[in-house]
Amino acid sequence: MRILSRAIIFISFIALTVFLGAYTLFSPIDAYAKSITIRTDKPSYHWGYNITITGKVDGTGMLHLRILNPFQNPVSSKYFFPRWDGTFSQTILAKGPLWSVTGNYTVEVSGIPSNTLRTTLYFDSNRSSTWKNITKLQALPLDQLRSGVAVENIQCNDGYSLVIRAEDESPACVTPQTAQILGARGWAIQVGTDIVLEKPSSSARPFPICNSNPAKEKRVREKQEILQEALSPPGKQHGKFGNMTQNLPWSFIGYDCQDNTLEVGILPKYFTEDLIPKYFEIIRSIVGYSIDIALSPQEYAQPL
Repeated sequence: MRILSRAIIFISFIALTVFLGAYTLFSPIDAYAKSITIRTDKPSYHWGYNITITGKVDGTGMLHLRILNPFQNPVSSKYFFPRWDGTFSQTILAKGPLWSVTGNYTVEVSGIPSNTLRTTLYFDSNRSSTWKNITKLQALPLDQLRSGVAVENIQCNDGYSLVIRAEDESPACVTPQTAQILGARGWAIQVGTDIVLEKPSSSARPFPICNSNPAKEKRVREKQEILQEALSPPGKQHGKFGNMTQNLPWSFIGYDCQDNTLEVGILPKYFTEDLIPKYFEIIRSIVGYSIDIALSPQEYAQPL
């Protein structure tokens, strides 16, 4: 009997040792994330969407993912381990009784025992559209783009507006309400307009009343620098037809503060109806579709 008791105690000790060893091997405490980066695959989602959350951590320990509704109540929670290289990808289906509030949702990813990073997304709880229709609406702009349709010519289904993502200028079709919300948050912007002026804005409005819009001005100024750098030969301040890339006979590049527009002057002799669309195409290929562009007939500015 004494021998049997000792055997039981010995086996129990071995089992406890194996358990503690396994816990040490898989314990997240020693390898919790010291730094985390996260992002969602889209800025906004509708009822029935799959929300894909990706990121990378400095560590291999267990992570905790939570999504909170606008009232900071959790609607989704799960624990998971990242891949061997620290990357991770988790997909959450935005569907169910907890997903009943429209608004800004918070995505949290935290390491164990601490270190939390947050990002936000916009969720529309309206269930009037089926998953099939939602998928089609989301895929349509990208399909048109891949087929060679220019961004400004992409068509959206009735009731949806075309916007472009501010981060990468990819197109999307969203409801007007969603477009306003995304625009206010700086995630999406309306597609820029192509404008043809009969004469330069500086001569039409010698003393313009500037329309203060810091976000638009910043974006236009950045695009102005990009275009200037792309078109200007080293050491040159003014455009010349022989030196222009892709035969763009520009004379000046400026910022119209009243209309928050990038204005490009074209030499009058080349400012013709048949060539103007080509000029817009060239400029858009350099600066994208996130700003308004105006073309006007203008001779070379005279250096001071």
